[in-house]
Amino acid sequence: MGNRPRKYAGVDGIHEKPAAYAHAPRAKNPGKRPRLRFCGVELPDEVAAFCRRRSLVRFLLIAEELVQQLYPGVQNLRVYLEVDPESGEKAVVINLSLSIEVDELVRRSDAFAASWVEQVPYPQNSKIIVTYGIM
Repeated sequence: MGNRPRKYAGVDGIHEKPAAYAHAPRAKNPGKRPRLRFCGVELPDEVAAFCRRRSLVRFLLIAEELVQQLYPGVQNLRVYLEVDPESGEKAVVINLSLSIEVDELVRRSDAFAASWVEQVPYPQNSKIIVTYGIM
């Protein structure tokens, strides 16, 4: 991948970051898979297995990066699998509890969505969903 710049969204516009930042560190014990974490929260086994089976781990890292950039005031975080009742398709849901004004949330959510669809192709971008709750 080299040092090709990646774009990411900030509340003040789109910026570039070297692609090297997007990689997870290599495991010290290559025979054992490391536990997957999102913003410091260990993922449930079923979510981790789903992400690995569907090759979503790298996209989960992009979501984590965007959440850290755009939502620094996360009060609580839940990550779980949800099944769409109409299609039966599973998706990872990242639910953020935020202490934020509605106008600011809308601005940050727009920046997240713009960066997300630019960096993550379909259908992978529909397999990781970020939801919000205001505290």
